[in-house]
Parts: sequence; C-alpha cells; structure tokens
Amino acid sequence: MRNLTVFELDSLIYESEYELTIREKDSVITYSYRNKTDPNKNKGFRYLKNSDLLFAGPSEFYQIDSDKFPVIFGFELYHSDPTIMDAMGPVIFNKEYGVLGFDNGMLTQYYFTNGKTDDIELPILYKGESAESNLEGIWESKNSTSYSKIHFYKNNVWKRTFINYEKDTITEKGKFTMAKDSAIFFRYFGSQHWPSMDTINDYKTSIGSFVLFLNSKNELIDNQEDYKKIYIKTE
Repeated sequence: MRNLTVFELDSLIYESEYELTIREKDSVITYSYRNKTDPNKNKGFRYLKNSDLLFAGPSEFYQIDSDKFPVIFGFELYHSDPTIMDAMGPVIFNKEYGVLGFDNGMLTQYYFTNGKTDDIELPILYKGESAESNLEGIWESKNSTSYSKIHFYKNNVWKRTFINYEKDTITEKGKFTMAKDSAIFFRYFGSQHWPSMDTINDYKTSIGSFVLFLNSKNELIDNQEDYKKIYIKTE
C-alpha cells in the first residue's frame, strides 16, 4: 500500500491510495502502482539491475550525486538527461521500496509514502532547486492600464498571470533561462522550439516564447511590443 501525495510547487493539491505490486525477474524489477478508484492514474516504473537504470515509460533515469536535495537515508537520486526539454525531473528511488518521489518537470511532484516514510517532510524535491540569478519571487508590472504578474519559482519555472482585454484572468506557465545581453528567455510548457544558440536574435525568433530584459535598476523590461512594460520585484 502507498499513499500518493501530489504537490504543485509547495502546495498540496491531491491525495490518493495506491496498491503497489513489485515483480522481480533475472535482470529487471517492475513496480506497478494501481490507483484504487481511477485506472487512468496508474503508474509504472522498471529498474534494470545490471545497468542501474530506472525507466518510467520511455524515459530513462540514471543515478546521480547531488547536494541540491536533502539526503533521504536508504534512497538514491536518479535523473534524466538534462538536455531533453520537458523531461521528467529527479526520482527518489530504492529498489526494495520502489519510488518515494518524482518531479514531472512541470511544477508538480508526486510522493508515494507508507508507514515507514510518513515522517519525511514533504515536498522534498521542490525545496532543493534554486533558480538562476536573483529572479526568484514575484514581479509585478508598473503599468497602470494592464495588470500582469510573473512568479519565478525554483527549478527555473515561471508562471505569469494577467488580465486580457475581455477582463479574463489568464495564467501561463513554462521554464526560463538566462541569455546574453541581460535577457531572460521564457518558453511555454508544451512548445517544441528551444533555441540552439545563446544569442538574442535566436531567442527573439523562437516559437512559443518571449523575452524580457533585466536593466541596471533591477527592472524587467518588455520592449518587444509597440509599448514598454516594466516589471519590478515585489516579494
């Protein structure tokens, strides 16, 4: 039996009970997590004993050493290829216990606990990451005519909330990276294009993306439109 706890960033959003079945063969151990009420939420992992590789579907994870996360006694940290965009984040794993937790790479972490691990403080993975530069926090637009707020989270994730011309509140999410020319490149979750070069021209022409510039006053400037929008850090 496993209790699934799901966090979006550091906010609890879902809990459910799962039944875990572990099957071991000569070279592989499979871990089947069955949701008691919704089979569409079943999850599965495979561990290859000879190569020390963990799989979730086609995604491959290898063991790493990292000082970014708390050490959980008896568990190891596995990570996917960092060059693959939109890949899952790290997985906390022990071959006898199975998966303790994993990050889906898009703001959400999943933790499978039982009586032996209920005393571990959650969320584990969100706490460990750090964003680039001093961006982490909330930035709000100074423009009185258009409300917009950007929240920079750990693990280089951003969320922007704004009100459109129909007075609807819109929320966008994605990942960011620092570019040259004091530019910050924002990519939406689900977009396929990631610039191959670290030049501002490549960032400006990317599909499913936008760019802000950090000036000497510690303001984020949007000068890609006909008007200038300025964001200042408020939290």
